[in-house]
Amino acid sequence: MPSPGSGSRCKCPGERPPIPPRSSTLTPRVMNRCVCWTWRGTQGNLARGALAGNRFELTLRDVSGERTAIDARIERIATEGVPNYFGEQRFGRSGGNVGQALAMFAGKRVRREERSLLLSAARSELFNRVLARRVAEGNWNKAMEGEAWMLDGSRSAFGPEPWNDVLADRLSRFDIHPSAPLWGEGDLRTSGACRELEEGVLAGEDSLALRRGLESARLWQERRATRLRPEDVVAEWLAVDVLRIRFSLPPGAYATTVLAELGDIRDSWRGV
Repeated sequence: MPSPGSGSRCKCPGERPPIPPRSSTLTPRVMNRCVCWTWRGTQGNLARGALAGNRFELTLRDVSGERTAIDARIERIATEGVPNYFGEQRFGRSGGNVGQALAMFAGKRVRREERSLLLSAARSELFNRVLARRVAEGNWNKAMEGEAWMLDGSRSAFGPEPWNDVLADRLSRFDIHPSAPLWGEGDLRTSGACRELEEGVLAGEDSLALRRGLESARLWQERRATRLRPEDVVAEWLAVDVLRIRFSLPPGAYATTVLAELGDIRDSWRGV
């Protein structure tokens, strides 16, 4: 994490009331606010794609479980990665953005600033459904017949290509990743078993409604990696039941998806 600068503080949108001192926080010194360690101005808006990534330092309190098992799981996260789900914050309070997106596609009028959020939620929901099936089948980090591949650290996709030693080596080195669709107009890039899985998962009534709505919004078919590997993972036990973990993620990745692989993480902000 960056070293402390001037100690300037930035208020988070929708700042919540104070929480008890024993609740989990982003850092041991931060409770009901976010602290901006360093900042500097720019001459214009941050362009899409300009963000290099995000670094996280999280302190988990009241941790239960066998320490050796937790340490082993952290090591596995660092070496094998995690399913690259869109985090729950993408879907609004209680996941309501997906329902609102369906209502919008059915004709409900929404404000212009809401439309983009609802389109993103709809797209993310379809992606997560495909990824959840691949996790259930154990192939979220493996090649399927007819796979479309994502280049690591890029929005570029290629394939399908016949499976070979070159692809196997690139997959093992995290140079490429399997992918799932970000829905929109156009044909799926995948073929064979991979395409059958994607079409099958997204054949339900509400999935079809989301698909049609995204197509009518003139979004284009894109892909997103199904595998995410955090960088610079460091874990430290501060006490018997207090674990601090640091890691870095690329743009568009969610810290909550990493934490979910550790076990049942309770959000102190909501008390659940």
